[in-house]
Amino acid sequence: MSFGFGVGDFVAVGTLIFKIGTTLRESSGSSAQYQELVLRFDCFEKLLKTVHNQITGSQLPPSTVRAIGVHVSRCEPLLQKFNKTTEKYKSSLSQGGSGKKFKDNWRKIGWGMYKRDEIMELYDGLGMQIDAIRLLLSCHGS
Repeated sequence: MSFGFGVGDFVAVGTLIFKIGTTLRESSGSSAQYQELVLRFDCFEKLLKTVHNQITGSQLPPSTVRAIGVHVSRCEPLLQKFNKTTEKYKSSLSQGGSGKKFKDNWRKIGWGMYKRDEIMELYDGLGMQIDAIRLLLSCHGS
């Protein structure tokens, strides 16, 4: 008699349970990692505002200003995606948590298993844009 699932299904569930357990054990740092990333992204936003203020009214060639503008515009969707992706984690991963232990632990699992790597990709993407902006500014002694 078949029940619609086999040994492979049990192995998959067992693997998932192991991964969740490992993530829970490692989740004590999830809140600190999240908070550090929030600070980093906040710094990126401030840096971009500073760059905007610096190039406005500067003596940089128009082509350089346009190139910087392209890199700044590429940062906006990355920052928006960061905010959208982390929205549901804010209360659970903020210092002190939401006060709902089960929900906070569930969010830590989700963060550790699915979102941390996605956010690091966004962070790396922002870093590349910032590096390009720095290079453009340094070429003109700004």
